[in-house]
Amino acid sequence: MFSSVTSLKKLKSRTDVFRNKLRDQFNFKGVPIQLYSDKMSDSIRIDKWLWAARIFKTRNIAAEACKGGKVKMDQQTVKASREVKTGDIIDVQVNQLHKKLK
Repeated sequence: MFSSVTSLKKLKSRTDVFRNKLRDQFNFKGVPIQLYSDKMSDSIRIDKWLWAARIFKTRNIAAEACKGGKVKMDQQTVKASREVKTGDIIDVQVNQLHKKLK
């Protein structure tokens, strides 16, 4: 039992390290800093952006929403790997709510 508790603590610490590294790429509201850049080449995966903006609780849920057709850009369903750039308009359906994000 001791080893499972220890491994759980290690997993939690690895998760915290990953989250802190990822948090450095975002501002205090959770919106990616990259989207504020003037460069059009700067982009981020849509599932990562939806998770960072706290539209979905986990990145996996954001990816499943993309796969299930709940996330659209330009009236077309997008894959989780779709890149988001500055000025893109994203339509998201979360439960009964429809959100339009820019």
